[in-house]
Amino acid sequence: MTVVVFTTTGSQTWTVPAGVTSIQVEAIGGGAGSTGGISSGGGGGGAYAEAASVTVTPGATYYIHVGVANTTTTLGSANSLSWGNTTNVKPTSSTTGASADCGVQGTTTTGGQGGLTLRCIGDTTYSGGNGGNKGGTSNYGGGGGSAGPIGAGQAGGSGNGTLTISGGGGGGSEQRQATRHCRRMLRFG
Repeated sequence: MTVVVFTTTGSQTWTVPAGVTSIQVEAIGGGAGSTGGISSGGGGGGAYAEAASVTVTPGATYYIHVGVANTTTTLGSANSLSWGNTTNVKPTSSTTGASADCGVQGTTTTGGQGGLTLRCIGDTTYSGGNGGNKGGTSNYGGGGGSAGPIGAGQAGGSGNGTLTISGGGGGGSEQRQATRHCRRMLRFG
């Protein structure tokens, strides 16, 4: 089975090859950074969504959007969502595609929220990790880890309030198992 990966941010298309009538779609939403400044909370990691079986027609166009890093504190920032669909809009059902929520930018004091499963479309969804809170006056929170095909992203570490130590980044979902990797048709985000 062929795996096609899209990592360039923005909108793009894919032509369904001859003989292909069903695809599996995976998406990982864009992560987020912090607001910057002297110290701040870390950004949230992107969520994961998978549509297990999408019926397609050979030669048809399949639409993909790879989310950019979210630079706002807004949930579901349209440019930061990653999705694939049989039409050129975010899907509303896993029968036509998958959509993964983005993480939210951290504020000057708190970590940003990770992408949420309830804002995803797919048969399988996992949340991104929350960003860590800032510590003292010069410590940053670590960024949340991205979700992946076998689990949620981990939360970023918080900065230490008494020492000049910033929090570490959250762990991403573990690497996919070889058997799951062989079943994939499309991956993006």
